[in-house]
Amino acid sequence: MTDVEQTFVDRALVLDQSVAEVVTQMHRRTGGTVDVALVRDLVEAEWCRYDDARVRTFLPVLVRRAVLNHLTGG
Repeated sequence: MTDVEQTFVDRALVLDQSVAEVVTQMHRRTGGTVDVALVRDLVEAEWCRYDDARVRTFLPVLVRRAVLNHLTGG
């Protein structure tokens, strides 16, 4: 697997994990159903804001927090 392919796979896994965590947290907060497609769109859009970031360690946390704030109106 090339470095580019590995980066794509790693990003996809991180995005999937972020979507799952946001959905879980929203379900805990609201007790209702969560539109997974909407959450995925928000996670991907927020992630793209950091495409030029050099330090990427905390990006999943920043992305999840921003999406949760958007969904809860916070």
